[in-house]
Amino acid sequence: MSRLPKPSAVVFVANVPRLCLPVESIATARTTAARLGGTIRPAGSEWEARGFRACDGHDPEGNVLQVRENAELAWILSITPLNT
Repeated sequence: MSRLPKPSAVVFVANVPRLCLPVESIATARTTAARLGGTIRPAGSEWEARGFRACDGHDPEGNVLQVRENAELAWILSITPLNT
């Protein structure tokens, strides 16, 4: 009878499908997620690609998710005074 060797390391798969949620504001999503029992990683973990800003997080059950905001819109909102 042959035996399979024991794994020598834990392997993490980087390309696991995840739910990507479009949001108007990652900061607001972070606050809302915390209030509802989930988490969105800190602002320093955000990254940009192809016109969006993204950040990973987890729902209350521990499932991985990602929130995405329009990077151009986020930039415009950051420099536009709200009281015009």
